[in-house]
Amino acid sequence: MDTLEKALRGLGFADNEIEIYTSLLELREASYTELAKKTGIKRTSLYTMVSKMQERGIIQAHVDSRTLSAIPPTELFSLLQGKVLQLHKLIPQLSALGTKERAISRVKFYLGSENIKRAYFEEERPIPSVKDRLVYIITGAKVWTEFWEHHDPEFSDMYNKELKRRGYKIFTLSSGEVSPPFDRKTVPEYNMQVRFLPADYAYDFDLEIRPNSIVISDLVSEQPYAIKIISTELAQALASFFRYTWSVTQ
Repeated sequence: MDTLEKALRGLGFADNEIEIYTSLLELREASYTELAKKTGIKRTSLYTMVSKMQERGIIQAHVDSRTLSAIPPTELFSLLQGKVLQLHKLIPQLSALGTKERAISRVKFYLGSENIKRAYFEEERPIPSVKDRLVYIITGAKVWTEFWEHHDPEFSDMYNKELKRRGYKIFTLSSGEVSPPFDRKTVPEYNMQVRFLPADYAYDFDLEIRPNSIVISDLVSEQPYAIKIISTELAQALASFFRYTWSVTQ
């Protein structure tokens, strides 16, 4: 068991998560009460841990029977393999960033809706001066709206208002099918201006550019995720590209 625990820990499992996952494999299917008895973890703590593991796709909840089960090891392997493949696709882009004279400070990866919220809400230092508080966004507006309506209907409104509270001006290029509030050219409640990309330029991802960082989120994948790159140089380069695109877009 020590070897198994060590291997799972190396794959990012916390100690309690190892206990939960292996216990569910043994039980095949269990209620919270049964799982708490098997693992010795208090039910109040168990709810939070199980929720996080569900976000990562490791545990499945069965609504009809009100029970939980762990995904089989073969599916766990496929899930982890998928993450490796996603990272592999990013190697050329990330490697190219590393060839610059000044390396980027950090790259952060966020998996699941709750962690994606953190990617957007976290303010990276140094905090920009008031005149530099500009946010540039390229978004598949319908994808963004539908994703948050499903996971947290209040998030999009709350986030945009928080940016306004922090003193940011928001410029949004909306692609694909539009939906409120991205169907207006001016959204005063968010201090936002919107322009619309041609129909040929429809994107499913969301790109947000701040003065010292960028966030790219994929909300249509089976495992939604976001990547944040903290780099003033990269952010400024993309901001220049955005401003040009904005100038030629209606």
